[in-house]
Order: sequence, then structure tokens, then C-alpha cells
Amino acid sequence: MEDRKMLWQDPREIHMNQQGAWLALGDYNAILDSEDRIIGNLVREMEIVDFNEFLLDSSIIEMRSRGRSFTWTNRHISRKIDRVLVNGEWMLMFPQLEVHVMDPKFPDHSPLRVQIAMENYEYPKPFRFLNCIVDHEEFLGLCRECGFIVEEKGI
Repeated sequence: MEDRKMLWQDPREIHMNQQGAWLALGDYNAILDSEDRIIGNLVREMEIVDFNEFLLDSSIIEMRSRGRSFTWTNRHISRKIDRVLVNGEWMLMFPQLEVHVMDPKFPDHSPLRVQIAMENYEYPKPFRFLNCIVDHEEFLGLCRECGFIVEEKGI
């Protein structure tokens, strides 16, 4: 864990010197919380504190993901150690992007793919009024109650 602390120094410097949106994708070989590992030893605070501090210091966050919960396995233990990290500018420029954690094609790691989240695209929906609604016995009363001006006309 002590050697891993050196890994966070380069990305910290990138954050301090880099302007604009940036993304860092890869195997960080670290977990963020206890839910990032199943089976095996219990997660201890000292295992997650450095990586969490790195994210806070660098003002970066993990990109939203879909698919598999864990990105690495040895068939006995599963962990989430592969991530896509982005800064705030990236999230503002590309809020519709997300990471898809795919099924592993190699013995232990799941590939990550950054993709456009189609369900986030909002298309205007056409207004539809069902004429049968006006025949409902409570329709006029509800319209008055909501402040709509309703004129009843006799036939």
C-alpha cells in the first residue's frame, strides 16, 4: 500500500497543470469502499483512505457505470479496481457519457467502454389530449379546482 501512494502523485500533478476536461481510464489496483470487494479479507480503512484522498485532492470523480459490478476476478475474489475517472469540466461537457463494464475477455479483467447513455437524451414529447377524459364525471370539477377557467355550454 505504501508503494501505491507514489502512483497517485502523477495524476495529482496532471490535475494541477491540466486545464480543461480530462479523463483517466485504467487499472488503479485500489478500491474505494467495502462494496468494491466481495469474498476475501474484510476491507480495512487503511486500504481505501489513500485512494479516496487522491480523488478528493484531485477534484476528480468516478464516471457513472453500467454492467458488471466488479472489474477483476481470480474466480474466488471479485474486485472493482478498473475505473474511469474524470474531472468536473469533463462532466459538464459530456454529462451523457457513462462507462460500460463488459464481460471479461481476458482471464481476470473486464474491459471498460465509454459510451453515450442513450436514455439520457430527452426528446420533446408531443402533447396528447384524450378527448374521452372530458366525459369523466370529475373532469370539470378538477379543472375548476386547479384554477382553469371552464365554461359549461349546454347542448
